[in-house]
Amino acid sequence: NPNVYGIIDVGGASAQIAFLPTDYQVNQKDLHNVRIASSLYPLYSQSYLCYGTAQILNMYSAKSIRNEGYTTMPILASCYPDGYDFKYTGEDLLGQPCVNGIMFDSDRPFTLDQNLVDSKSTYTISGNSKKNKCRDEVKQMIPDIECKFGQGQCGIDGIYQPRSAGNRYLVRI
Repeated sequence: NPNVYGIIDVGGASAQIAFLPTDYQVNQKDLHNVRIASSLYPLYSQSYLCYGTAQILNMYSAKSIRNEGYTTMPILASCYPDGYDFKYTGEDLLGQPCVNGIMFDSDRPFTLDQNLVDSKSTYTISGNSKKNKCRDEVKQMIPDIECKFGQGQCGIDGIYQPRSAGNRYLVRI
């Protein structure tokens, strides 16, 4: 049905997607029967922790700090507005599971080496508003993991995602 909608909800810490799938191969735990009026719909849903707007910016900042050798000198960042400074304490960085190695392996470009972050220092990210460079830098943060379920059958991080019954989504950010 072309009028079927899914929803993508991007919060601060995570992003969620839910929709009516055309098929479903694995992970029945991600399939939920939802009754709307008198109809029952088997909806697929998935939550992607660390892919909300605040966490993506934290991951981007951590990547910038890592790429610049953990310097405490101001670091120029394409994804922040020109003239905008954002400060992180080392203690703050070490307490964030999306960048401190708890949620992701050290091979991710935004995972910080805890031995190189000074918990008592302040790290400054200074914006320089380069939207095309920002887009490219953020794309590099999300790995292109081979989908073991087949072409177009994975969401972020190689997690199985069935095909959608429709192609219209409501996006909430």
